[in-house]
Amino acid sequence: RREEIESIIDQVKITKIQKQNSLQNLNFSITGDLSISRKELVNLIELHGGSFTSQVSKHTNYLITNSPSNSSKYKTAQKLGIIIINEENF
Repeated sequence: RREEIESIIDQVKITKIQKQNSLQNLNFSITGDLSISRKELVNLIELHGGSFTSQVSKHTNYLITNSPSNSSKYKTAQKLGIIIINEENF
């Protein structure tokens, strides 16, 4: 049994995903419908060194949305002067 397991382990190639820091020190929030899941987008943000927050605050740098809305996040972002971008610009 041990030999079988070792044989399988020898065949597995493990690749380490290196974290890129292009979004380091940036905070993102998301609202509205997206072409990918929120979880996927949050993973991308974090993979590149950014942070995700579910609420918009003065600490938020970007709100990601695909269309203007009447959501509280969108209104708060406008009021606080937070940059609003769509998925494509992200």
